[in-house]
Amino acid sequence: GWQTQAALRSDDSSDFGRATTGLIAAAWQWTPALKFSAQWASGFSAPSFLDQQFANRATTLKPERSKQAELALQWSEGATLLRAGLFAQRQRDRIAFDPVTFETLNIARAKNRGLELMAQWPVPFDADGVLGADLTLQDPRDASTDQPLKRRAKQSLALNYSTRVVGWQLMTALRHTGKRLDTDPVTFGDADNSSRSTFHVSASRALTPQWRVAVKLDNAFGETRPEVLGYTAPPRAFLVSLQGTMR
Repeated sequence: GWQTQAALRSDDSSDFGRATTGLIAAAWQWTPALKFSAQWASGFSAPSFLDQQFANRATTLKPERSKQAELALQWSEGATLLRAGLFAQRQRDRIAFDPVTFETLNIARAKNRGLELMAQWPVPFDADGVLGADLTLQDPRDASTDQPLKRRAKQSLALNYSTRVVGWQLMTALRHTGKRLDTDPVTFGDADNSSRSTFHVSASRALTPQWRVAVKLDNAFGETRPEVLGYTAPPRAFLVSLQGTMR
């Protein structure tokens, strides 16, 4: 049968006035396993204090407004899930940072469209193991010039594997970000930033009902390609934490 959802929100900013945004969504449960959904939403984002601090004093930074729509098809059975979603986004006065002038500015019109694929399934060789994958293919652009938006990759991929081993909850994650347009830190001209991949491992275990120990290794293989040109890539990092819940 049908499932519907609607939401309405009103923001009143002392600096940028009132804005009303909303969401409309509908889903059709075609079969117990198969569902089709559609969604439309609008958004409003006022410039933050930091955005305004870095804005050019000769111009007035405007709030960002957006509209987005999605059509999705999902199949699920037990712990297995497959989902494909087509999306389109439009932004007016997109808030961005110019790495050449070091100023926050508005991009008059921005657009993006693409496909998101998600899968999750149990593995046959591990009773507690679950493998997940998320792939995003998109085309973010400045709608006024039709040029790609900087620091926005057209492809990104995430692979995750979680399981339990002798009381420990283990998770491994591979993150891949495709090539993206950036700014050369020397010439300040346009330049391509190469793709990068990082591998992460984490584990946690309950010591008592109130206390849990966790360990995490980020960038396990020491990826050195930067997220942003001109900045050093985050190094390999190991973290141990003790988490407690007071009752």
